[in-house]
Formats: sequence, C-alpha cells, structure tokens
Amino acid sequence: MDRYCSECEESKNRSSYSGNQWRKGAGSSRCRTCVEGYECHVCGRKFDDTNELDMHLQVHRPRSVPCPVCRSKFFKSEANAVQHLEGGYCPNCPDEQLLHEELYDWFLGHPTQWTHVIRQIPYEIPERPYLCRDCPTLSFQHASQLLQHEDQKHGRTQLFGSEFAEIGRFCSQRE
Repeated sequence: MDRYCSECEESKNRSSYSGNQWRKGAGSSRCRTCVEGYECHVCGRKFDDTNELDMHLQVHRPRSVPCPVCRSKFFKSEANAVQHLEGGYCPNCPDEQLLHEELYDWFLGHPTQWTHVIRQIPYEIPERPYLCRDCPTLSFQHASQLLQHEDQKHGRTQLFGSEFAEIGRFCSQRE
C-alpha cells in the first residue's frame, strides 16, 4: 500500500517512511527524504519538525549553569536552574510559594531588554506575570517558562550572565 508524502507529494511505499511518520496517517506523513532536513548535527537523530529538533538539541548542551542558590547542581540552561528553584527542590529555600515570591521580586528588580514583569499594587503576584517583549501576546506563569521561551524561540541562552548569581544572594537575604 503506497502513500503520498505530504511534503514532496510523491507516492511511496511503507519502507520510505519512519514508523513515527507512517503512524501519522495519510495526508500528514513525510517520507524519509523529506524528514532529513530535521536531523541533529551532533548525533544524527531525525525529527519531524524544527521544534522537536530544537528541544532535542538541549541534550547536547554542557551542564555549565549552577543553581544560583545551592550552587551544587549544574544545569544546561538558566531556564532549567530556575525551574529547579520554582519546583521547590532547592534545599536552601524553605518553600515553593516563598521562592515563587522571591523570584518574582528579583525579576522586578532586574528587567532586561527582552523580558518584562507585570507589577501589581497592592502587592500581589499576577497569574501570568512574565512577558516576552518580542511576543507581546505571550505571558507566562513561571519565570522558567519565559526563560525557556526566550531560549527556544529567540535563541537567548544567557539572559542574565553574572546577574543570575544574584538570585541566590537575594533569596538568602529574605530568610
């Protein structure tokens, strides 16, 4: 049984498709030749679209970003380190809600040219306080989501540099 490739529109047999592409069904499958454009340049693994490839490329990054609070763990991006904090996994931070407030306060005091944080008076953290300045319709509930967006969609892997370590000092001062 042959199937038309949704990209090159050629009729090809089952062996011309990966198992993943074949399962997508007629009309949305892409043959192996067309999928090759989404191949990892490091390990050769192939992906269905650029988003999947971009997500995969994170596995090849070095673990060079320390947690700004405990400094003992290393992450592949600032987004992963902040996600570690927001999840309440840092042994130096008492609880998840307090840390959420501390990160919000830190981001209020450290705006970048790319990010914007919504401030509400009287003090209350908005539901989605983190905004991308390049994508004005996008807001995020967690700082790590904004950082991941900046990394994946805008290629900004280091938004803060040395300022990132200040998060740890800020959190320890509040306790």
